[in-house]
Amino acid sequence: MSSFKGNVAGSLVLMMKSPIFSFYSFHLGRLWRAQPLVLCAVITSLLTLLVSAFVYFQQWQETNEAVSNLQRLVAETRRKPVSVTPDKSREVAVPDLPVFSSAELVDRVNQIAVGVGIPFDEVSYRLEAGASTPYLRYRVTFSTAAKYPLIRRFIDQMAMNLPHTTLDEISCSRDDIPAAALSCDLSFSAFFHKDGHG
Repeated sequence: MSSFKGNVAGSLVLMMKSPIFSFYSFHLGRLWRAQPLVLCAVITSLLTLLVSAFVYFQQWQETNEAVSNLQRLVAETRRKPVSVTPDKSREVAVPDLPVFSSAELVDRVNQIAVGVGIPFDEVSYRLEAGASTPYLRYRVTFSTAAKYPLIRRFIDQMAMNLPHTTLDEISCSRDDIPAAALSCDLSFSAFFHKDGHG
C-alpha cells in the first residue's frame, strides 16, 4: 500500500514538473489575474457541457431500453396462447370469444386508459369481418404520449381485463431526449363471435 502511494505521489510530482503542466499553469494563472470572470465562465460552460452530455447519454440509454422492452412485450403477447373451449358436436376447438359489442369495448378501453392515466389521441376503431374467418376482428389504434411505466401498465391491464384482445403493434419515439414521455402508436385487435351484434 505504501509503495502504491509512493508511486502515485511520484507520478504527481513528475507531472507537476513537466513543461506542459507549467505551460498551462502559467497561462491559467495569467488569465485568472487578467480576466477572472471569463475563466469562471469558461469553466462553468465546460462543466455544463459535460453534465448535459451525461444526461443526454443516460436518457438515450433509457429510451433504447424502454423501446426494447416494449418490443419484447409485443413478441411475448403474440406468442400468448388463445383460450379455447372444445365444440363437442364437431370435435373441433373454437375460440372462447364474447358477443360483439362495439360500445362495450370502447367503454372498457376508455376505463382502462383513465384508470392507468394515459391520454388518447387519434383513436380509430375499425371492424374487419373476413368471410373466411370464424370470428369478427375489431381493430383499435391510437396515439399516446406517456412515460414508459404507464404504457407498460396499460398494456398489462388490457391483457388482464380484455383477454380476447391482442397487442398487434407498437412503435415509440422520443422527440426531445430530456423529456420523460414517449410518443407511441399502439394497435390492438379484439376478437368476437361472428354471429354477435352490437
